[in-house]
Amino acid sequence: MLYAALCAATGLAWQYATVHRNYHGNWTALFCVGGKGAFPQLPGEDIYRFDNSDGFDGQFYYLIAHDPSPSGKMAGLIDSPDLRYQRILVPFLAYAAALGNPRGIAFSFVAVNLVFLFLGAWWTARIAALHGSHPAWGLAFLLIPAVPISLDRMTVDLAMVALSAGALYFWETNQPKKMFAVMALLCLTRDTGALVAAAFVAFFLIHRQWKRALAGLAAIAPFAAWVLHVTALHPVHIGPWLPARPFAWTRDFLLHGAAYSFSPAVNFAVRALDLVALAGLAAALLAAVLEARRGSWTPARITNLGFAALALYLLSLDEWTHVYDFGRVLSPLALNLLLYGAVSRRWWLAAPACCMTLRVAAQLGPQILGIAALR
Repeated sequence: MLYAALCAATGLAWQYATVHRNYHGNWTALFCVGGKGAFPQLPGEDIYRFDNSDGFDGQFYYLIAHDPSPSGKMAGLIDSPDLRYQRILVPFLAYAAALGNPRGIAFSFVAVNLVFLFLGAWWTARIAALHGSHPAWGLAFLLIPAVPISLDRMTVDLAMVALSAGALYFWETNQPKKMFAVMALLCLTRDTGALVAAAFVAFFLIHRQWKRALAGLAAIAPFAAWVLHVTALHPVHIGPWLPARPFAWTRDFLLHGAAYSFSPAVNFAVRALDLVALAGLAAALLAAVLEARRGSWTPARITNLGFAALALYLLSLDEWTHVYDFGRVLSPLALNLLLYGAVSRRWWLAAPACCMTLRVAAQLGPQILGIAALR
């Protein structure tokens, strides 16, 4: 509990510091609302906008938190309503915590994220302690890329990776009812949560635990019903998810790097860290395969292979080479490897998460300088 509380306190301290030192005390800055887009004027709210920016995913979840219904007035302002509304859990919890009060959404959304930060660190610490490791490993939850990214941009990925840790904890402690409840929440947090749930179902089928396999499918059912409801209102657009030139973008990125508007020295350093983050991803994929060959099937090992396949697919698309994209989506893989390192004393398994989060830290550099009043 102590280490989980320290993690949550660290997250809150960072957000408070950056909001008050960099954004004039405006908490809506955490949602990274772009100045280019047609973001609505919400009554009674002073929305912080980033000039010359398209913004980031958090801005859309912020709108959904104002009106969680996919048939509501906000749906027409969401970039991909067919996709965003599937990830309903965190925006809905923020809406419920604020009692539907628009002026409280920013604070309730932050609070919901911090609760998941606490839970993720607590479950991580508990898993480590179950295997005789020190519960201080719960602090390492902060190293999972989705955690600092979500604290910075208010995405739903922190909740996703926290619930992944919860599902593993309840499996290891043989608490099936809580495990299936967490699996249901995982799917409603983010569509990729279905990969984690499917890995548990596959594990139960491999071990002929038929009742648990059926219960796992039942846990996915609410998500399936919600997806059907959302897609009935907002048909799925498949085009952006079909690779027109498979891996061409990734190949160009590796050969030429991204174009940053910094000095040559800073450009070199940032591009080097881009490669470090991708090297961390490559190490995670290799470790996922090696771990699968190491012993018997477990839900974590099956999950790792599912996310390894997802990583290859994402890299075949365009614009998935930045750690704020692949790092947060693939964080359940980084978490599982970190947990393996914690329980088996193989510290190098934490390296993939550290490599990716190092690039996240560089992205936060200007904010760090602002907090330190150096810019």
